[in-house]
Amino acid sequence: MDVVLQRLSGRWTPHILWALANNGPTRFGELRRLMPGRVSAKSMSERLQILEADGLVDRRAEPTTPPEVTYSLTERGQDMDEILRAMHSVAERWEASQGPET
Repeated sequence: MDVVLQRLSGRWTPHILWALANNGPTRFGELRRLMPGRVSAKSMSERLQILEADGLVDRRAEPTTPPEVTYSLTERGQDMDEILRAMHSVAERWEASQGPET
């Protein structure tokens, strides 16, 4: 279990994986806009590099000017889908039981 928890523990990691799982291949700017709150381009880029090195995210760069970079989940990243959906379900139940935030 530690192997999976280590992969999910980084800031923005669950959000990035969730966004890619629900949106399919996504370009950097759009992926960044899908994050809750504000994530800097530097932080987003660093996290994506880590996820790529972990084998969870695939990076495809088209040789255009400027380069078009698209990110998607690898097969290993898709293995996280069930975990992410379970986390989402728990979050929805917790949010519903707490009522509106004040």
